[in-house]
Amino acid sequence: MAALLAVALAAALGAPAASHSAGITGQTRNGCTCHNATDSTSVSPAIDGLSGEYEPGRVYTLRLSVDGGAPLAMNATAEGGFDLNVSAGTLKVPKDSMAVRVDPATGEATHTLEGRAQRNWTVEWRAPGEGEGTVTFTLLVNTVNGDGVQGPPDQWGRAVLTSEPAGTSTLLDVPLFWKVLGGALVVGVVVAAWAAIKGPRITRAR
Repeated sequence: MAALLAVALAAALGAPAASHSAGITGQTRNGCTCHNATDSTSVSPAIDGLSGEYEPGRVYTLRLSVDGGAPLAMNATAEGGFDLNVSAGTLKVPKDSMAVRVDPATGEATHTLEGRAQRNWTVEWRAPGEGEGTVTFTLLVNTVNGDGVQGPPDQWGRAVLTSEPAGTSTLLDVPLFWKVLGGALVVGVVVAAWAAIKGPRITRAR
């Protein structure tokens, strides 16, 4: 009996922490520290389908992906997962998608059990109504080697993007070419106005 208890205790102590194969939320702030204590510079998450401006109320299709990450082990059972948080608007699961889900408590999007076998996902985002202002997107992607053990070989990274309501761009957002051209036009108008006011100098003969 004592031997059986010893074996059971050893197995419990040696078992890895339960993984979040069906997704996890609330990780965009601190990261996937259960896999690795710090983020990796070799992991570059990306969000496509989002420009610097959004139209209030419009639904956008966002494609989430990652460059770099943990090399896959032989016979890997998983490749990675993600957690996406937005400061405003609503995240939605695309029609017929089995790879992502939206957590009803937090409103964040994450992978499903089926979605862990890939490193790219698609979600939808309904932009907020007018008057919301800047929206921040925080994407965390965890790339795993697929050996079933959480540890340093797994690598994760974070990306933060912002989007403004359409029509709120400032002079700082204008390309340099147009800034220079606009400046030259202003100078030209000022010079022409000055010349018109002063007029030609007439010297009378004595």
